[in-house]
Amino acid sequence: MKMQFTLVKQTGNSIEYIHTPITDMFYNKIKLTKYYPKTMKRMDTLSVIFDGNTVQLTGLWFHLFRLMRNLKKYYK
Repeated sequence: MKMQFTLVKQTGNSIEYIHTPITDMFYNKIKLTKYYPKTMKRMDTLSVIFDGNTVQLTGLWFHLFRLMRNLKKYYK
């Protein structure tokens, strides 16, 4: 399942991904550097937090909607 997210940080029970679409190849290189503004990075980040049997997804609604739609298709 290809979602166009790149792993940024993994600590303990949380994982952070940043959205890196194929169409924005040059822009993606800037996203992974320290020069990318924090507010923009926060908008492009999808966080997954595992807490026992519970999984908490945090991000913009269209990233979450697309993820849920793809998971439903994948596991049907």
